[in-house]
Amino acid sequence: WLKLYSIPASTSITIYIGFASKTTNLLSNSGTTGIGEAPQLSPTYGEYDDGASVFNNYWNFAGTSLPSGWTETAHFTGSINNGVTLTSSYNFAGITQNSASSYSNVIVDACAEETSHQAFEIGLSQAEAIGGGNPTPIANGYWFQIDGIGTGWYGIIKTVSSSNTILKNNTFNNALNTPYILSGYFASPYLEETVNYNIDPLSVSDSTFSSLQYLSLTVWTGAEWTVHWLRVRAYPPNGVMPSVSFGSAVPTVPTYTVTFTESGLPSGTTWYVNLSNGQ
Repeated sequence: WLKLYSIPASTSITIYIGFASKTTNLLSNSGTTGIGEAPQLSPTYGEYDDGASVFNNYWNFAGTSLPSGWTETAHFTGSINNGVTLTSSYNFAGITQNSASSYSNVIVDACAEETSHQAFEIGLSQAEAIGGGNPTPIANGYWFQIDGIGTGWYGIIKTVSSSNTILKNNTFNNALNTPYILSGYFASPYLEETVNYNIDPLSVSDSTFSSLQYLSLTVWTGAEWTVHWLRVRAYPPNGVMPSVSFGSAVPTVPTYTVTFTESGLPSGTTWYVNLSNGQ
């Protein structure tokens, strides 16, 4: 991911990519120099994670406690240990966060992997997600869900007064212990959900909610999912992604200075310099 700053519309920019020796460590968590990587990929968790410098909001759940602003819902039985593991004996239980501003016109991505069968979801809602009860009290809002193994599915759910409505869904056969990136797009009245950015995106229009303040990660009864990171990123300007084209890799030709001192040769002798590969 590359964070671009203010660029006028219809303006082209050129980004140059340099190449280094394979033994050179280009990784950094600074966000301004070097290259960042997902927290679970580094030898030390989050060592080269620069997500906080790139995205509107970013959490990698490093350490053993929830980040500031996050709380556990009722019936949450998971753990936080360099990533958050979500488990519960009730539906819609997990962790939740209240934003000072609205979560509309954003894209929310979570990198999560399943270790026990059942659903995981990203929720954007009017109030805190609350697990438990019969029927389960659910905050009004939209939930982007991925569910099951074998004959599972992913889909967009709307909840109103503890009632669930599946707005759109599709089959999906996910595997255990495999990280997936679940994305929810919300720009009222449009919603979209994708898995790994490109697996049959689901799009739907629903005007029930236009502004939602709570962001939640929840699971259903019997589920166990580990979330490595969660981020909120902005829609592209005017909803249009920039077009990208790749040029050619142009090698850098080194410059050498060669000085010759003529000694003991006839005056006017011509010198030649032969440049060959590896010489």
